[in-house]
Amino acid sequence: MDVKGALGATRGPGGRGEKLRAQRGHGGVMKILVVSSLYPNAVQRRHGIFIEHRVGHVAGPGDEVRVVAPIPWFPSRHPRFGRYADFASAPKMAVRRGVPITHPRYPVIPKIGMASAPWLMAAALYPGSRGFGARSIST
Repeated sequence: MDVKGALGATRGPGGRGEKLRAQRGHGGVMKILVVSSLYPNAVQRRHGIFIEHRVGHVAGPGDEVRVVAPIPWFPSRHPRFGRYADFASAPKMAVRRGVPITHPRYPVIPKIGMASAPWLMAAALYPGSRGFGARSIST
């Protein structure tokens, strides 16, 4: 997906995205897979906004960007459950500023299951990131 200008980022000469494209070759086009539990969604519009801005600074014209942002699974949207009900209201897929976002769900037991949460989150991420063909580029 071409994100030129869609993310509203300013790209000056010598910026991080430009350096990454120069390292990558192939005409400077990159496949960018962002995996973060901090990324804005329809319910939490400012949650992890800095990650969205960072993507905007790295992504360039013609780059293919995909975001996988896991959200805790909760069975009810009833307001009495507070922020857990908000998790249930978030869409499973969305497009924000021209970037496709997938929100896989992972089970969490509040106050009890935090030791297993990283493993459950990793299991939820696998289907959303499979087949993208991205490789890691360290900066």
